[in-house]
Order: sequence, then C-alpha cells, then structure tokens
Amino acid sequence: MAWASFKIWSFMAVRFILRHKRKTIATSSFIILGTVVLVFLHGLTIGINDTMVLNSTRLHYGDLFIQFPAGYENPESYAKQIKAAAHVQEALFRSRFSALAGSVHGQAPVVIYAVHPDAEAPATAISRRVLSGTYPQTGKKEILLGAKIAEQLQVSVGNNLSIMASSGEWLDPYRVSGIFRTEIPHFDNALAYVPYQELDPARRAQHQSEVAVFLDSQKDLRRVIAALNRVLPPEISVQSWQTLMPDLQQLIEMNEIAMQIIILFVFVLVGFGISNSFVLTIVERFREFGILKAMGVTPRELVGLIFLESFLVCLTATLLGLVGGWIVIYLISQVGIDFSSLTSHNRYFVVTGLVKPRAVAASFFWPGILSLMVSIISSYLPTRIAARKAASETLRYT
Repeated sequence: MAWASFKIWSFMAVRFILRHKRKTIATSSFIILGTVVLVFLHGLTIGINDTMVLNSTRLHYGDLFIQFPAGYENPESYAKQIKAAAHVQEALFRSRFSALAGSVHGQAPVVIYAVHPDAEAPATAISRRVLSGTYPQTGKKEILLGAKIAEQLQVSVGNNLSIMASSGEWLDPYRVSGIFRTEIPHFDNALAYVPYQELDPARRAQHQSEVAVFLDSQKDLRRVIAALNRVLPPEISVQSWQTLMPDLQQLIEMNEIAMQIIILFVFVLVGFGISNSFVLTIVERFREFGILKAMGVTPRELVGLIFLESFLVCLTATLLGLVGGWIVIYLISQVGIDFSSLTSHNRYFVVTGLVKPRAVAASFFWPGILSLMVSIISSYLPTRIAARKAASETLRYT
C-alpha cells in the first residue's frame, strides 16, 4: 500500500515538473551552473597542486629520497634494485660533498653533486634551466654552476675553476660547461653538478651518497615506500617529498581548505537564487494547492509532494552538473591552462606553468552533496508557507 501511494505521489510530482517547464529549467540552470563551476574549480585546484608537486620533485629531489652516510659499502648497488621496483620510473644515484670553488676573482662555498649525466639530465629539470652552455658530459672534467655562484666568481662558460674539497684536498681544475638559474636561492646560490665518473673512487667513498627516486604516479607513494623499505637495510630510510618539503604540503592543504570554503560560499549564493525561483513557482501554484487541499490532501501530504518534486529537480540538475563539470575538466585537461606569465618567479613553478585540471572523488562528492543539500533547504521555506495556508485562502489566487 505504501509503495502504491508513493507511485501516485511520484507520478503527480513528475506531472507538476513537466507542466511548469520554464520554471523547472530556470531552477535547474542555477543548480547545474553552480555545480559545473565548483567541480571545475576543485579540479583546477587539484591540477595546481599536481603542478606544484611536479615542479618541486622533478627539479632535483624526486618523489622519494634515500640517503647513505659517508663510507657506506657499495651504496650504488641499491640504486639498481630500487629502479627495478614497481612504479619506479627512475632512480638517480649521486654523491654529494661540500667544497670551495675558486677563480681569479675570488672564492665561493658550493655543494657539489657528482651525477650520472646521461641519466640525470633527462630525468631532472636542472638541464632545462641552463641559461648558457650545456649540461656536463660524461668523461669530461666539467662543472655546471648556479647563476649566483657564477656571478660571485665572475666566471662564464669555458672558464676553469679550482675546487678544494672540505677535507682540504685540491681536485683537478674543472671547466665551466654551463650556468643554470632556477629562481630558487638554495639552488642558484650553492649547487654545482659534475660527472660522477670523474671523481676518484677512493674520494667518492668518503662522501655522502643519495638516490633520488622518480615515480610514474603519486597514487602509489606509500606502497612504493613500503616496498623499498623491504629492499633497503634497516638503518636506511626512505623519505617522501612531503617530509622533504613540508612547506609545500602545508600549501596544498591550505589550497584544499580554501576551495572547500569557496564551494560553501558559492552554493550559499546559489541557494538564494534557487530559493527565489522556488518561491515564485510555488506562489503561482497556490490555486493548485488549494484544489488539492479541498480534495482532502493534508498539509503533511502536500509538503511531501512539493518536497518530492523539488528533490527530483535538484537531484537531476545536480547529476547533470556533475557530468557537465567532468566534461569541462576533461576538455581543458587535454590542453591545460598556461600560468607561466604569472609564475615566472614562483619557486613552485620553475619547471612548467602549465596546469591541467584533474578530477578526483572529492571533486564530485562535495559539490554534489552541497548542491543537493542547499537546493532542498532552499525549497523548504516556500513549501511550508504553501502547506500552512488554508484551502479557502489559496483558492483565491489566480
């Protein structure tokens, strides 16, 4: 009996919706437009976060970072095991040491990374930030300098540098092969890169070593860390980019909170438009409601009827808005939005300013839930007004 009654009320609600097409379209348009905009904005926020992570990890450190202390036995062998792990795109082995670089114009402290150029240059973005010259080549005594170091030493491509390690030993002179600029002080003021093979093996063993791991996806970050911890010795730990760059992690969290606040405020504004539309629709139908009351429909049943009608409109419009938002995100993600002109000096956009919106579950969940809730709440007040009016009063409306 209850199911038969529900079918009757549902049939009446659908009939009312179809009879008032223009009002239904106007109300639905508010909901659809608001949902599409918020799904897109959330997807854009995720895209911006993705781009900041990409720029930060691809520049040098990688998605995961593993450090070996000086004198550790055969650390490079672990890099090969790490590279063979699932979801690992590249594992770059490096040796790091502090030194004093000197030219005829002065001296400057530097942190030198001994790298494998053939693997390092394609995987990291430092090679794409070279202002002049080229990346150091394997088999040559060459060095790539940060722009501020080059300015301080007053050297250019082709000049020779004397290098004194922190132990006090002098290395063979290195020729400046190139100069890079990232707009990040830590890199431009202190870092230099040389070919790993050109360091004496005995000297390499005295330096700290590290492996920068680049993944094919951020989704499997924890799973990869667990897998690598099983490969590595207990005293060696895997650090993620969140650990290395807590400021970036906090910025991403702030972006997400800001987006949730924007979603809430936008739908409060949309709710006023929806409420206004429902008020006009219900006021115009007071005579219909009066006839229903005269036929014996109770106020509770009338509220249920109008609520069911509103719910069907809101649900349909919300679903259409979610689909429309996904389509907008998909189309724009194919080409991306280039923010390069606005981020040329931003440390989180040193590699690329191209942002590709990306939809995740939250991109549909929060706009969808809020759209439905605000729409239903907005229709409640005019519904109560119509239900409380006496049949004799509502029948006077024309």
